[in-house]
Amino acid sequence: MKLTKTYAGQSTQASLDYKFLLVPILEIEISRLSDKTYWNNARHVLLRWIDWENRNISNIRNGLLGWEMPAAYKTNEAPPEAGGVQQWFMHPSAQQMAMALSHLSKALEFASVQLHARGQLVAAVEATLLHRYLYQNLLPNQSPGVTGIGSFLIQELLSKMPPHKQTYFFAAIDEIQQKLEEAINAL
Repeated sequence: MKLTKTYAGQSTQASLDYKFLLVPILEIEISRLSDKTYWNNARHVLLRWIDWENRNISNIRNGLLGWEMPAAYKTNEAPPEAGGVQQWFMHPSAQQMAMALSHLSKALEFASVQLHARGQLVAAVEATLLHRYLYQNLLPNQSPGVTGIGSFLIQELLSKMPPHKQTYFFAAIDEIQQKLEEAINAL
């Protein structure tokens, strides 16, 4: 990275020699720190950048190998809360991918509980079915099928169906999945 005298930054732009320009987020004049307005602005700028970095740290903790930053920013000005750019590692290892999918599955299970509690049953069931798909097809060694509230939601749904249709529910879901995969593979 190369520090510049420029005060308008943007998301990382690689030059042909793979060096990135580094525009400072703050330029502090120590003599002005006693000025409350100046101090509050510096604090606001730092807090906004910390928000961006906290999102990046959350991504890493969730197995998402990438980062986000504001698309453009100026030295001594708070960056926007949103409207950034993302860079993602495109070839994660099998272990890294499994970790990301495991975190996604946990989030789906949590979301299905919350959606169910809010009366959004269709969304809750769809989150559960994606959870089921991930464990059946992408995380087969971690857990069998649907667990927790997902199992409860499916059982609740099935209990409202006539007995002769209950056995067809997962068969229909599996058939839809198979047809979708065939259509995608035919592209």
